[in-house]
Parts: sequence; C-alpha cells; structure tokens
Amino acid sequence: RGANGIIGVTTKKGQEGSVYATARYEAVFSMPTKEIEVVDPITWMKMYNQALLTRNPNATPKYSVEQINRTASGKYPDWLYPANDWYDMMIKDYTLNHRFGLNIRGGSKILQYYASVNYNRDLGQQKTDKLNDFEVRIKSNSTTFRANLTINLKAGIQLLINSATTFDKYHGPMVGASSVYGMAFSASPVDFAAVYPADETYNWPHIRFGMSAAGGNNPYMNLHKGYMDRSRYSATVRAEYIQNLSQLLKGLEVRASVSLNRTGYYTTPFQTEPFLYRLDSYDFETGKHKLYPLSAVRGDDTQATQTTYEIRGLHTAAWGEHQTSLTGVFNMQESTGSPVAGVLEAIPHRNMGLAMRGTYGFRDRYFLEASFG
Repeated sequence: RGANGIIGVTTKKGQEGSVYATARYEAVFSMPTKEIEVVDPITWMKMYNQALLTRNPNATPKYSVEQINRTASGKYPDWLYPANDWYDMMIKDYTLNHRFGLNIRGGSKILQYYASVNYNRDLGQQKTDKLNDFEVRIKSNSTTFRANLTINLKAGIQLLINSATTFDKYHGPMVGASSVYGMAFSASPVDFAAVYPADETYNWPHIRFGMSAAGGNNPYMNLHKGYMDRSRYSATVRAEYIQNLSQLLKGLEVRASVSLNRTGYYTTPFQTEPFLYRLDSYDFETGKHKLYPLSAVRGDDTQATQTTYEIRGLHTAAWGEHQTSLTGVFNMQESTGSPVAGVLEAIPHRNMGLAMRGTYGFRDRYFLEASFG
C-alpha cells in the first residue's frame, strides 16, 4: 500500500459562470480483427482418415469414400450430408454499438456544480435462431451518473461532495463469448447437422438440434440452450473538507475526507433442456426422412460495502531560489461483504495507513524527493 509510490486521482469540477452543457453520441461498429482459417469439410474428413491410418494401418476409415464424394457433390440436402461452418452459423460479421453522454456545469461564487450521465449499449455478434424462444445475443447496457459540488463555506474553507453511480445490465448466452469460439473450432463439421427439418412425427415448431448416436459437441445447441441475466451496481459518495491555514503558516492546508462505496452483483440463469435428434433413415427415392429422439444452475447474489476516512496535510513554500513541499496522508478503511461462509468472514476488514512525501527544488532545475508509507 504505497510501497511503489502513490497516485493522486482527481475528478472534474464545476466552474463559476452560466450553465454550460455538452452532448455527445457515437455509433461504433465492432467486428473481429481476424478470422481463423480452417480446412474445408472434405479435406477435414480425408485428413481424419489419414490420421487414423497413420496410427494404425489396419484401422477402418471413419468416413467412407461414398460419404466424402456425396458431401462434395452438393446434390443432396445439406442436413443429410452436412458440411457445417459452425463459425458462420453462430457469429455475425459485425455489430453496431452506441455511446451517449451529457455533461452540465456552472455555478456561482458560493456553489459550483458538475453533473454528467453516460449510457453505453454494446451488442454481441452471436446469432439467434428464429425458432428459439429467447434472444441469446449479448446485450450489455451501462449507465453512469456523476454529480460533483464545490461549496465555498467562507474564506479559506471549502466543502467538496462527489458522487458517482453505475448500473450495468447484461444479457447473454449461458456460455461465454470465448467458449462460443472454442466450440465452433473444435466440433466435427460433418458428423451431424446443426438442426434437422421436421419429419412426419416431430413436426411441431421447435428446434431439432442434431447429434450423432455416439454423442458429440453441437455448438449451435450449446449457444441456444439458455441465457444469463446479470445486474451490477456501484455507488460512491465522498465528502472532503478543506481548511486553509495560511494565517498560521504560509502555504499550510489541511484536508479531511470520508467516502462510502457500495456494490452489488446479481445473476439469474435460465436453462432449457434442448430437443436432440439423430437422423434415423432417409429414402433417396421419396426424399422423406425419419428422426430419432435422443433425448440446475443457481444464481449468485453478492454485496460489498466499503467506507474510507482520510486526513491530508499539505505545505508548500518558496524563498529565493528554493522551493519545498510536504504532504502527509492518514487514511482508514473498513469493508464488509456478503454472503459469508464463516464467522471470520463476517468481521469487518480494516486497514490503516500513513504516507508522507517531501520535495525540495533549487532554481527550478535540481529536485530532490523522499517518501514513505
């Protein structure tokens, strides 16, 4: 805590004068920086057979010459001899995101204010099947409110009040974005179709996800089987008292502050049991086919509260060709959170620290600095 230096952070403040407002909107196109190149399904089957024979010359190739030739011919339904491009099925080429911001500032000699609101809407590139009952594409909405006040109580005394609140709302698939990419490039492109058309038995409106009798990984099904709703919030309020004590010692100033931070995190998962089918038979004369049917997650609620107290003293001086400054900061912090698994976790966590920094300058050219924490 301060062993590698101390960073001071400031925020925007109001200014004396009439009301000044600015608004900004941005439309942002998002797309992959690079697409992963993979072999086509025909080459994939040939290389798979070659790998089997390399390991065991007496092995039986998994994919027959007939299947390879019929898949390559393009004369048959794409679900009968599938050649799945999982990435193209699940990922859009680009998406459009939005940014909006509004800032207002102004004030009088006694009170200056600054307020802002920012809204971001980011969309993922996942595709949703038209028969799915819910949207699986990522939708992330974030709204931030900020209000800063500077109050001049009387000569040499100021009160600063800063507040910031952020609300995040997320909707997306049960699997993460990186998992979608991983599944797209690890699944077999030819063992089964992503979805099958209806046959005479299983013809009500629903998604008939494909699977082989031996099982496998259907990325299209994993993308569409559920979604996750997540809400987060963070609220921070900080008050700082500034007292100018130049009447006691020129350049002396004392600051005391207290801040409160509260955060929350809530998740609500929703998962369905997909309808899985394998192709049972196909009549090449009539074109009719038959399907064979092959057929809990909890939410986490967390909350954390953090309170910080701080007292700061500053002194600056200059005489002749010399300049000096001295800064001292004393702070205390207490944090609590829930849920807790034991008694020790329920006890507030506290930290107390002291840091000081002194500087000396000569002719604005040579400088010396020392600090400790």
